[in-house]
Amino acid sequence: METIKPESDTLRPRVLRAAAEKYGVEPEFPWAASPENAVLRHSGSGKWFALFLRVERKKLGLPESGTVDLLDVKCDPLLAGSFLDGRGIFPGYHMPKTHWISILLDGTVPLDQILFLLDVSFSLTSDKRARPGGPQAWLVPANPKVYDVERGFTENHGELTWKQTASIARGDLVYLYVTAPVCAVLYQCEVIETDISYSGDGPVRRLMRLKRRKRYAPSVMPREKMRTYGVFAVRSPRRMPPQMAEALR
Repeated sequence: METIKPESDTLRPRVLRAAAEKYGVEPEFPWAASPENAVLRHSGSGKWFALFLRVERKKLGLPESGTVDLLDVKCDPLLAGSFLDGRGIFPGYHMPKTHWISILLDGTVPLDQILFLLDVSFSLTSDKRARPGGPQAWLVPANPKVYDVERGFTENHGELTWKQTASIARGDLVYLYVTAPVCAVLYQCEVIETDISYSGDGPVRRLMRLKRRKRYAPSVMPREKMRTYGVFAVRSPRRMPPQMAEALR
C-alpha cells in the first residue's frame, strides 16, 4: 500500500498556496482513479499550466522504494536543457518531453526555482489573444436529427462536449440553436473547458465542455424572432448580436 508523505516532506502544498496567491487558481482533481493527481488551469482559456502527480520513485530511476510528488510544467526547449539534471528535474513525465519538464517536490529542487519554472509555464501557456469586452456570446447550431441535446444533458448531469471553434474561450456563453423541426434557441451554456484534444474521425481536432445554465421554451426565441435581431441563418458558430444576448439573459 502506498504511503502518502506528510506535508513536511513535500513542497506540493507550498507550491499550491503560491499558485493560489499569484494566479488566483485552485487545483482540480479530474481523475477518479488517481484522486491525488491535480491540474492547474488558466481561468480564461482553461489550458493546463501545471500538473501534480504522485509517482513511484523507480519509474524515475530513483533509488529507494515508495513514491514522490512531482510537478509537470511547460518549458521552452532551449531553457529546459539548462535545468535537466537527472536528479531533481527530468523530461516531462506523461507529457511531451520536448516542451515539458518534471520537477521533484521532495526538496531536491529549491522552492524559489520551482516557482520560477511555474511562472515560466504560466506565461508559455497563456492565451495571448486579446478579448476586448470580456466573455463573448455565441450562437451554435445543434441538429436534433444528428444528436439529441436534451438527452445528452440528462445523461451527463447538465454538461456536454462539443466541437470547438478557434475563437470560443472558457467563460464565454454558448446559446444552442436547435435546427428543424424546432428552429429555436433552447439552451444557454457556459464554456467551462476548452482545447480538449480529439483524435477521432473527421476534421474535428478540439472539443469544448459546456455546462447548461438555462433552458428556454421554443416560443422564447424562435427563428422568426431571431430575424428581428438580424439573424437569418445559423449554419455554423457565430457571434450573437448584443441585443439578442441581452433578451436571453
